[in-house]
Amino acid sequence: MAKLPSPLQPAKVEPIKNNPKKWHIRDDPITWQNWYKHINWLHASILLSTPFIALYGFFTTEIQLKTLIWAIIYYFVTGLGITA
Repeated sequence: MAKLPSPLQPAKVEPIKNNPKKWHIRDDPITWQNWYKHINWLHASILLSTPFIALYGFFTTEIQLKTLIWAIIYYFVTGLGITA
């Protein structure tokens, strides 16, 4: 009968880097030399472009009272949607 591995001791697994077909970037620890490889650049550019577009609009357009009131109301409504 085969001996089952004990739940207290992890099963021995060969290092993944010895088999390059199964190696993935997630298997490497994040260091100062390879941090940029762990970033999903498509998602990062989409997430960072929105605030930069908003800052550009903030500095290049004239603020009107109606827009300011709408922005404050919209801020609180979206905050309720996130936490509710």
